[in-house]
Amino acid sequence: MDEWGKRLQLARQWVAEVNKRGGNARLIYLPEIGYKGNTYFPVSDLNNIQMADLMAEWLKKMKATSVAFVFLYSIISTLLL
Repeated sequence: MDEWGKRLQLARQWVAEVNKRGGNARLIYLPEIGYKGNTYFPVSDLNNIQMADLMAEWLKKMKATSVAFVFLYSIISTLLL
């Protein structure tokens, strides 16, 4: 297994442990949902609008407070300009 595969496996284990202890963690592995080639800077990638939409949808599903949503949205919007 390559280094990235090991890190992905570790991330999956971490999410399982958080959830086992009553947390609400979710791993979104972009290639599994159809996004390939993204970097660590989603607002810098060519599909930054789709990444912002994905993050906004996740916040809605998590019922994030309006303050958290507005804060994240304003950061993303600023970086997209």
